Amino acid sequence: MRLLIAVAFVWSAAAQPVPASRPKELQSLVDRIAVAPPELGADILLRVIESNAINDPAWKIELLDEAFQLATRAKYPLPITPAVERASNADSDIGNIWLALDQKLSGLTLQCRSVHAMLATDKKKAVELFLDMPLPQVPGLSCKDANGYDPTDYYVTLKEVTERGFDDRERREGKPFALLERAIRSMNSPFQVYPALELILDLKNLPRDQFAALVVAYSSGLKQLYTEDRAFGSSIGYALFQRLLRLAQICRERDISPHGLIDAFRTYFVRQMSGPRCPESVDPEGAGIVLTRIGEMVNTDLRPIADDVPEIKKDELKPASIGEAASVIQYGQTPQAKSLSKHVGELLYGNEQQRAIYKKEHPPDEIHGPDSLPMEVRREPEWEAHAVAFIDELENWKKDQDVTEANYFHQVCMLYTQFIRAIPPGPMYDRVLHSHVLFLRGALIQKDSPPEWYVELNRLIHLYGASPAELARIGEEIKKSGDDLMALYVDLSRFEKTRTH
Repeated sequence: MRLLIAVAFVWSAAAQPVPASRPKELQSLVDRIAVAPPELGADILLRVIESNAINDPAWKIELLDEAFQLATRAKYPLPITPAVERASNADSDIGNIWLALDQKLSGLTLQCRSVHAMLATDKKKAVELFLDMPLPQVPGLSCKDANGYDPTDYYVTLKEVTERGFDDRERREGKPFALLERAIRSMNSPFQVYPALELILDLKNLPRDQFAALVVAYSSGLKQLYTEDRAFGSSIGYALFQRLLRLAQICRERDISPHGLIDAFRTYFVRQMSGPRCPESVDPEGAGIVLTRIGEMVNTDLRPIADDVPEIKKDELKPASIGEAASVIQYGQTPQAKSLSKHVGELLYGNEQQRAIYKKEHPPDEIHGPDSLPMEVRREPEWEAHAVAFIDELENWKKDQDVTEANYFHQVCMLYTQFIRAIPPGPMYDRVLHSHVLFLRGALIQKDSPPEWYVELNRLIHLYGASPAELARIGEEIKKSGDDLMALYVDLSRFEKTRTH
């Protein structure tokens, strides 16, 4: 059904006359986004617009509005970040989602990109779009959750809109300020505490009464904020404390009492520290030592600015209880995954005896991994026989029942990407490239988690270390696959290259 809709969309678009101000190449890229999941379609539209290739303002407004609406249907409404150190590893489930969404593919980021681009074209429309965005609603977490959220884009875009989107009359009526105050007062998660604070610091040149009102709104929101420890522990650190200290100093410089701000932070900090905690945030060799030190700095650095705020006592920071550790899915743990990783490692770097033979001399201070086998070795029949055995094993690897689809997908793609870099041009290279493209084309994750699928496709299209001829060969193979979305990304990549040269 989706394919039929896409075909009808493209046919309908093709049937309409193309205005002279809309180059055919651009119109073709735009018409084909019907084959893409919402967030990928929005990203493609925005990349075309961000290339500055569109000179027709009406068309640009139309496409930005479409990108904004597509973004509302994105799989991930907010950027996801690691909440514990183990989750930042690229060989983990959260690490891969973090990497994928870092391509600016969350719903929030796509909407903010749309508003940013609209400000340069139609300020009134940009404000309308921003007002259509709900205030960030950050989901609750438990100690078992290994992820956090990052709503920073909302606050950065809010500042842009209030500075560039309103005329003099609207400013006199206080509309920009009302928008700022509402957003700051409506904090509902620790993940908003830092970006809201940065926003206020960026607005330090506001009239004194307005700046004071924002500090009061922030203090009020902070003092009432109470949530689970996973969000608190992963969103507070030295950077936040130093920025809070700077805001307190600015208040004193502008003859604004910092008492409410410092008291609010003390209340927030003690309430969270004395509640149910997660083991990672009480670890005395990890985040725990940072939080303990922040408690000390409240007494030594903040209280002197408002010394009528009570000192924090150690007994106030004892956790009520400690929950479960975060659950992080690490890749490559099954026997077959380990076997394949070992196999591809030997193809790239050789076995123990080969590594000893082909070891290169390196400067003493150079950090380096194992040396790749020389190309002449990788052309030998024995190496090629091992390569055939490896690709046979990889193509026949089926997902284990206890492994997630994303886990399986990323591991297979990683092995393909590693292997293809090692293969000399020839029939074996062509077979592996073809196999990798077919795997991407049939991957279920394209629908289940489009950003994760896209990041692996993008990695192949822009294969690290590949020559221009190799990249062209990869693009040709992808276009031969018959997958409309993959072919669209090849054409988009080629279009973007023409804009940068």
